[in-house]
Amino acid sequence: MTEEPLGVVRHYYPRVHAAVVEIQHGTVREGDTIRIVGHGHDLVEPVRSLELDHERVPAAAEGDTVGILIDAEVKENDEVFLLREDEDAADAA
Repeated sequence: MTEEPLGVVRHYYPRVHAAVVEIQHGTVREGDTIRIVGHGHDLVEPVRSLELDHERVPAAAEGDTVGILIDAEVKENDEVFLLREDEDAADAA
């Protein structure tokens, strides 16, 4: 898998298990896999839901700030990466 910078966590809502992520590079879609790295944690999560202005959206692009449901607590300023399957590995499958 390759890892591409995606954005930064700006806030975390523990009651609903949602991270507010500022997308700084590229595009993220429901079904993609992200990695969130911060002080003391490193987690990989599928993107199950994206919300922009309290509306569910299928994708978000550079400049958007979206809510993403996640299973673990994260912190402000954690880095978010988009994980993509290597083309060579996909071709071999």
